Amino acid sequence: QWYQRRVRGWVAGTQTLEARIAFVSENYIPFSVQNFMNCAGKTCVGAQPYRVNTEAKNRENIVSEDELPYTQRKCIQGDDLSACYAQCGSLNPEKFSNTLQDQFVIIVGTRRAKTEGGVKTALQSGPLTTCFYKKSVEPGERCSRGCNHANSIIGYTKYRWLLQESYGRHWGKNKDGSWSTTKGSICYDQIIKKAHFPRILYDYDRANAYYREVEGGVNEGELKFVDKELHEITQNDTRNMGTVKNRCAFLGSVCKGVVALSSGAFQLVSDFGDGTTGSQTAFKKVQMVIYLKGRKIR
Repeated sequence: QWYQRRVRGWVAGTQTLEARIAFVSENYIPFSVQNFMNCAGKTCVGAQPYRVNTEAKNRENIVSEDELPYTQRKCIQGDDLSACYAQCGSLNPEKFSNTLQDQFVIIVGTRRAKTEGGVKTALQSGPLTTCFYKKSVEPGERCSRGCNHANSIIGYTKYRWLLQESYGRHWGKNKDGSWSTTKGSICYDQIIKKAHFPRILYDYDRANAYYREVEGGVNEGELKFVDKELHEITQNDTRNMGTVKNRCAFLGSVCKGVVALSSGAFQLVSDFGDGTTGSQTAFKKVQMVIYLKGRKIR
């Protein structure tokens, strides 16, 4: 339990970052909390929740939870950090995959929300991270000024902030890890004061394509699909809308766009047919990024 308390900043920061990257990339991948702690050499040591953003931005490397699960114990003995660094993705790229290679985003920094309006605006692109003090709370308050515990802000109502607790998804009376705090309270104002969020941009240069949603949808019966065997398209390439767009981008003119089929599957489209409207969501590739080799001027 002591260990659990000390890592809340890492947990809240990670769940906020992975959600905001998923919002931009349309490709949700759970990130490894353990990797961030290992790379920083801060296992079992608390950190400000936005430290996760700094680590990811500077290292340009994120490892998935599947590859490096949360161990719930120290990876070090005494003062020797070598065991931690041996399980750090950016220091051992031959051992771990970098999720950013599948998500095509750029982490450009961390921004402070500053005001109630700033928090609500930022929530349109995903959660924010905040922190507060849980001890010596005044009567009727959920938290107080200070920073010894971190959560993610996930939404709001007219009078409340909605938060995702870093204790886990089954925590609390709602049994989903969420709780709320009332507008005008000390806790409500503290949440605003410490609210930060990572700035995430889609890397069009790497994706090498722009997409536009087909207005009115498409009739999937008219579509022709890219030959999977010929172009070595794997199940991982069509896992969700984000991965299928990425694969389509790198196929060039062979792929004209992507579609979400009625079966729930995602496909790369080689021909949209007559263009009859239908119920399936689709995106056409409308522009490719063209790279020109520069000439040195003497």
